[in-house]
Amino acid sequence: MKKYIIASTILLSFITICLLLVNSQTSTETDNNQALAEVPTDDNVVCDKYETVQLIVYEPHFETIGLSVHDFPSDSLQFPYVGQFHILSVAAAYTDRYYWTDFSHDLIEGNHIVGGKFYEGSPCKENTGAFIYANRHWQIVYKDFKSAIKSSEGYDDACAFEQTMLVYENKPVPLPAALVQNPKNIRRAICDDHNRLVIMESKKPQTYEEFAKCLASAGVFSALYLDMGGQRYSLWRERESDDVKEIHPKTDKWVYATNYLNFFWVD
Repeated sequence: MKKYIIASTILLSFITICLLLVNSQTSTETDNNQALAEVPTDDNVVCDKYETVQLIVYEPHFETIGLSVHDFPSDSLQFPYVGQFHILSVAAAYTDRYYWTDFSHDLIEGNHIVGGKFYEGSPCKENTGAFIYANRHWQIVYKDFKSAIKSSEGYDDACAFEQTMLVYENKPVPLPAALVQNPKNIRRAICDDHNRLVIMESKKPQTYEEFAKCLASAGVFSALYLDMGGQRYSLWRERESDDVKEIHPKTDKWVYATNYLNFFWVD
């Protein structure tokens, strides 16, 4: 009987230790990507902002999305509905070359849609995916993205642009050779996070490859890069009553800024 009790005690102790080890490992893995700051939940919030160990995440609660070109986004920007105010603005497609006053759509790398109208941009081998918003639905497209953009033309609310695909089906995708050796920078992407559209930005400078792995580790289904180079300037507001704030200030590299993705709330 004593042997049975001792054996049972040892077995229970072993099981308890195993469970503690599993819980500890799970907690450590979760902590790498869980929100460190509590996400606001009151009704007045129009854009949540929270953080993981490596990422800053913006989740706009938008009514519509528009792509603006040529001019910097501002609080008075009206597209495409009257009575709206804008929640978040971030740079979108790459810019082919700098410009001062004469804007043309071939300055934007890749085909794009603005206000429902299709435009051809300059060719870009680094573009391997696209973001499309049309008929009040959004999608991040990896395969056949050029035909997907073209087929979205004509919707009054449509906007679209090409960019570098970073993650698809929760896995980093092969990067174009020109970007593999690109130096570290603050990186940003638009992501499908379990059917939630979010903007994720690296806290520290990373290579494209490091950033893609970081996003995949965070659990996103797909991620499309957003231009940062000379277009790091960006705006957001947390609550409806807030003034628009800068995420990154405007710099002297504004001549490389040609297009912005804007999220709106209709009042």
